[in-house]
Amino acid sequence: MRTALDFPSRRKQDRPRELPLSIEWEGKSETVYLPVEGYPATINMPFFDLPAYLDGRADQRLRWVGAMLVHLAGPTPEDVGRRFSAQSASFTATFEPVGAFARMLAKIAYGCAVVAVGCDLSKFDDVYVLPAILEQSDDIGRWVGGMGNNLLPPERDLHYLKFCLDNGDLRVHVRLFAQFGAPEYVVVVGRTSHKAVTELEWPEGAHLIKGPPRRTTAGIEDESPR
Repeated sequence: MRTALDFPSRRKQDRPRELPLSIEWEGKSETVYLPVEGYPATINMPFFDLPAYLDGRADQRLRWVGAMLVHLAGPTPEDVGRRFSAQSASFTATFEPVGAFARMLAKIAYGCAVVAVGCDLSKFDDVYVLPAILEQSDDIGRWVGGMGNNLLPPERDLHYLKFCLDNGDLRVHVRLFAQFGAPEYVVVVGRTSHKAVTELEWPEGAHLIKGPPRRTTAGIEDESPR
């Protein structure tokens, strides 16, 4: 993904020029190496239930309810399979949603909140998510989650953020690779007083919504930005 989208890197010279793909055809398994520009660049993004804090659950477990393969660049896996007349094509990736990925989402949301609140955090009564970020607590699923398995339309920008205020709780909705229709995640960052809310300096162009995510018969739906 980093190579296909040409993300910044301190070691660009070490990026591979070819990547392996396992295919099965005519009853045989074989590994083929494709040039990066001809490789299906995809990323597997998990679907999470709402954070326990918003869902009213007693447990603090991050609930993974599925996954979505997001195609970012290059040919689709189906196109590659047809090219080789393959019965199947596969590749392997390692993913750790409870640890590294969930903390990354929390860090992104926390950093965005600091932009609005200020580095001294004086406008926060409590920063819920900070102990989990620092690995001082094991309650990441209480503050970090998703919008179920809702499929959202793509956004114009590569990544998308929304700031949300609900009875003093500050949430940040984080949508990585929103341009490609990837899922949206929710982080309950902390609590801020009503007086402090009026003093927050939202980043230019920020989307602000009020109220909790709302459930519908089709799943979980978020309030429209306003």
